[in-house]
Amino acid sequence: MLRKLLLAAAFIASILFVPMMLGTQTRPVYGYSEADLDTLKRTKICQHCNLYNADLSNTDLSGADLSDASLYGANLSGSRLVGANLTGAILIGANLSDTNMTDGASLSGANMFGANLHGADLEGADMSGANLHLADLSNTNLKGANLSGADLSVADLEGAKVEGANLQGVKGLTPEKKEDLKKRGATVD
Repeated sequence: MLRKLLLAAAFIASILFVPMMLGTQTRPVYGYSEADLDTLKRTKICQHCNLYNADLSNTDLSGADLSDASLYGANLSGSRLVGANLTGAILIGANLSDTNMTDGASLSGANMFGANLHGADLEGADMSGANLHLADLSNTNLKGANLSGADLSVADLEGAKVEGANLQGVKGLTPEKKEDLKKRGATVD
């Protein structure tokens, strides 16, 4: 519990204070675009769209194209994203718990810093090069998933099924964690 609180505090600090300390100005974004949400629901295509903090929980988005979309803080819990394209999407702090992202779903290059993927089914998903720093991947199904080159620094992989998962070139894993993942059936270099 303390670890999760510390992770949450680090996440909040990185979002709120780092831009201030660097002297950069951030443009406030208060919510998603209704037009983008309508387009997604109507066509299942919403490339480069703004779905910041959108509630898409328990929604069937199978086959949707959300490449390069901003889903910062969005709630996708319990959603069906089978075969969806989220390549390059921004999913910082998003809730993807208990989602189904199987059948070739692509999260390649997605930024999932601090995302909640607890209990998600990612069997066979492409998550190569994704930023999963501080992500909760506990109890996820990562069987056969491609996480090559992903950043798993401080990610929680407790109870995750990793048989056949490709974790080659992954960043942020301790030697002990790598050994544990190998024993559980993942390919780790």
